[in-house]
This record gives sequence, C-alpha cells and structure tokens, in this order.
Amino acid sequence: MNKLFLLLSIAALNVSAQSHTANPCDSSACNKPNLNISYAQKTAQILSGTSLEVESPDAALRNSFEVFSKNVQKSWGGYKSLIAEPMQTWSKSEIARKDQTILYPFSGPDFSTVYHMFPDAERYILIAMQKAEKPINYAEINAKGAVQSLEVMTDAWDKFGKNGFFVTEYLDKYYYKTNIRIGLSNFLVTFIHLYGFKINEIIPITINDTGEVVTLPLDSKDWTSIRIKFEKNGKSKYLDYLRMDLSNKGFAKRPEHLSFIKHAAINPVIFKAASHLPQNKDFSEFSDQILSKSPFILQDETGIKYSKLKTTYNIKLFGEFKEAHHSFRSYHRDLAQAFKDSADVKPLNFKIGYYKNGNYSLIVANRMP
Repeated sequence: MNKLFLLLSIAALNVSAQSHTANPCDSSACNKPNLNISYAQKTAQILSGTSLEVESPDAALRNSFEVFSKNVQKSWGGYKSLIAEPMQTWSKSEIARKDQTILYPFSGPDFSTVYHMFPDAERYILIAMQKAEKPINYAEINAKGAVQSLEVMTDAWDKFGKNGFFVTEYLDKYYYKTNIRIGLSNFLVTFIHLYGFKINEIIPITINDTGEVVTLPLDSKDWTSIRIKFEKNGKSKYLDYLRMDLSNKGFAKRPEHLSFIKHAAINPVIFKAASHLPQNKDFSEFSDQILSKSPFILQDETGIKYSKLKTTYNIKLFGEFKEAHHSFRSYHRDLAQAFKDSADVKPLNFKIGYYKNGNYSLIVANRMP
C-alpha cells in the first residue's frame, strides 16, 4: 500500500472504503431469488461462439451462428496471441500486484485488459457511460432478432480482436442498432465465460445518497449498472459495472457519484483508451481524487496528465510515444517530451490503447513514499 500515509491512516481509509466499495449485501434484494443464471450462461456460450443454446433453431439462425462462431474464434484467437498473452506476460514481470480491488474508469465492457493486468484481484470496478441492461435472453426473442444480434456482435468482436478496446461510438451504435438493445452486460458475461469462469449471480445495483453500492430488486426496471459474481478453481470474484458520468457536471448532478469516487480512489487505477478525459479540465474533480489517493496507476497516454503524475509518483515508461492520436493531437505533449528525454524507456511488445502509427505506450506509476 501507499507509504505516503501512516499505517493507521491507511487502515482507517480502508475501513471507510470497505463500507463503500466492498462486497455489500445491503438491500432486501440479497434475499430474493437470483436472476435465472442458466439463461445468462447460455447467452455467454452463444456470444462466445461456443454453442448455439437455442431450442429448435431454424436454418437461418443455424447458418448465421456457424459463420459467427468462426469469426469469433478468429477474432479471439488473434487477440489472445497478439495482445492478451503478451500483456499477461508483461504484467507478471512489471506489475505483479495482489490488490483486492481495481478501479477501471472509462472502461466500457473491457474486462479482458483489467483481468490480464490484475489477475489476482477479487473485485473489479468498471465505470462508463453505456447502459449494462440484462443479458439477451435468446429464449424470448425470435430468430430474426437473434440473427441481428449475431451480426452486431460479429462486428464488435472483430474490432476488439484487432484493436484490443471498444470505441464508445460503436458501443452506442450496438445498443440502438436493433430492438434488442444490446447492453454492456452481454460483452461482460461473454468475456467472463471465455476466461473459463462460472457465473453465479447477476444483479442490478446503484449508488445510494451516501455513495455506497447497493443492490436493487431483481424485478427493477433499472439495470443500467450491474454486479456479476463468478468463480473458477474455487476462487470467487465479482465485477461491478457502474454507469456513471465522471465529469464535473456529472458530479454536480449526482453528488453521490463523487462520494463513491472519493472512497474508490484509494485503490489501484487503470486507464486505457480514455479519450484523454482525465486530462480535461471538465474532469478535474475526478482526476484530483485519483491523484491524491491512488497508490498505483497504470495508464496509456490517455490517463492522468504526465506533468501532474510525476510530482507524486515514481514513473516507469514503456513503449514509444511521440504524439497523441490525431483525434486528440493537442494532448500530452509533456509526455512526448518525457519519452524523448528518458534514457531508460523499456520496450512494449503488444498493442495497448489507440493506434498511433504503430506506437503504443504505458506508464507505470507508484506513489512516492
């Protein structure tokens, strides 16, 4: 943990954080029947291209799934060999942390990256603007809708397989492209299934007025944020996906979200393909919380501004960085100078974040003692 604070202070912070970010069972929904997990497991099997778990599928759906399955296997295989496996090897040598909770703002449904970087964590907190929704129930939609969903997901997996991240604009298109409303839960359960986990529970959650995560009744109409509990080899984990606006205006509208961030920020943080929003003045309240509290930050060039980061963190640079993606050209010129001036930049052998003429970068930041 962070050596900057006295041990007792850290303990006090952690006790406070546990009340806000640990595994809560703080509503009557905890004693209610669980969402039918068997259908969610079937959805994950379908969307991972493993098997068509649909009763009496017609010829069009069978053919569509056969094509989909081959495309998913190709996309996933390419992703694993070119990105995921090198990333996992790198993280074992350069990170190797045993933290219980990891915070991943601006994540979209990217469970894969945070899992490879922090495989020993018990809890993953992913935050983005898209709705989670319930996973698609293929027993309740017609064959045409099922085929349409596979077409959408083919495009999604193809892009993720090549790039290793989800484009926000495309996630919004996937949601509205069909009447099925493909929310982020579908990507999350599929990732979890692909990594060999058994899904035990999916429940809707929200942030209450004091900034705590609370569960909602299973019959709630609000499934914009969800908790997924899963396990493998006797080890349990859970993922909280929170739909949250992390801008200053967003916090003004929902102050309980800022309260949540104030407590969650004591955990290690990862930023990837974050549209440089943590460097934007309109997200200053969020960035200030991370800078003042997080013991460890792993980020590409889209995270916290380098000139701010280096004042309180010991920094290691990996890869190559000359300038930001053309959509964000004005950002992080100080980081480009740091890469130019540093004599101990280590190589990086996998894609991470936005494509920039084949250049990719990572910053490992440990808080100074």
